[in-house]
Amino acid sequence: MIPHTISFVLLSMSLNTALASSASPAQPHLFVSGDTVTLELNQTALNRLYVENDKILNLTCPTHQCEVVQNPSDQAGSILLGLSEPHPFTAHLFTEQGRLLALEVQPSDTTTRVHRFIPGDASHPQTLNTRILGFVKDLMHWSSGEEPSVSMTIARVTHASVMAHRGSLELTPVAVARQGPLSGIIYEVLNTSEGPTSISNRDFYSPSALAASLDRNELPAGERTRLYLITLRAKSHD
Repeated sequence: MIPHTISFVLLSMSLNTALASSASPAQPHLFVSGDTVTLELNQTALNRLYVENDKILNLTCPTHQCEVVQNPSDQAGSILLGLSEPHPFTAHLFTEQGRLLALEVQPSDTTTRVHRFIPGDASHPQTLNTRILGFVKDLMHWSSGEEPSVSMTIARVTHASVMAHRGSLELTPVAVARQGPLSGIIYEVLNTSEGPTSISNRDFYSPSALAASLDRNELPAGERTRLYLITLRAKSHD
């Protein structure tokens, strides 16, 4: 269907400094998906975070609170995290195998700069791609008139505002849904121009979007299609 899109903010800090921290002893943190972990992070240096036998795909912080960079030379799939402000905040981490973790970050002068997260899940979680593709499939089935999947919660949007997009397109929210750690919005897309237009999943990318999928990529004048936009929920309680 579509590949997911993950965006990391590149740091202006030195990678040499960050990689040097890899030699530090790692502090272990046992968790299961959906947990909240309190984490003391060094406020003046880069901190290395990794999940055992998994890979961190996305870590989001409140605006201006942190900067994140992938560590491409690390086979453990770690990220490097720098703190921009000396104030506590909550970050959300998502892994390749679909694990979700909330981090209650406490900036400090700690000398610990490597954090190892050890999953305590009883069963092997689904991969991120599997979750996204399954969710999009369920949204499409619902959109075509089928009953919603038992694992999905969905509600129609009432009194929705129409949003202009790319000048010739109008987007109207139809429904909002959630499934595990994922959220989804179904939009109706209308071509308001006097001629046909080509649209693609990439036209609807945003920094918070994991994936987007369209029922049609070619839209004649005055015709409509459906857009399925997938994002990561702030925290899963399912």
